[in-house]
Amino acid sequence: MTREHVVSYCCRLLVHLLKERCLHPAATCASIGNVVVLLQYLHPDEEDLLHMLVARISQRPSFRYPGLVSHLVHIDFLEEFSALFEDPQRKVAIDICSPEQQQQQQHQQHQQRKMGTRGANREEQEELRTALRMQVKTRRNT
Repeated sequence: MTREHVVSYCCRLLVHLLKERCLHPAATCASIGNVVVLLQYLHPDEEDLLHMLVARISQRPSFRYPGLVSHLVHIDFLEEFSALFEDPQRKVAIDICSPEQQQQQQHQQHQQRKMGTRGANREEQEELRTALRMQVKTRRNT
């Protein structure tokens, strides 16, 4: 038995144990985020669960899991969150960037900031888009 088999088995076991908790209406962002990260090891076997969790996230008023972008390594997962973010009907506030990424992007935005009130949350949208693009580039280069 290889290390990969052991990791896959442990992830499958953890997902099985946490599945009910993250599908509960009162599920925390942390429980949902943890299962999303673990699901990468089980892809595509648990793709339905991923879609259910993304739907659950989109129904929430907010989703906060700092560092999720750093933990997402599977391109299909990055695309799911990118599509969720770019959905014009989206009403959920998403915070999934690591503190380091947020500081770097805030510094860049501070230097490029213009006065005005239109599109006040565009900066937040660009922040997430930039983080997702950087993660996709990193994953494609490895």
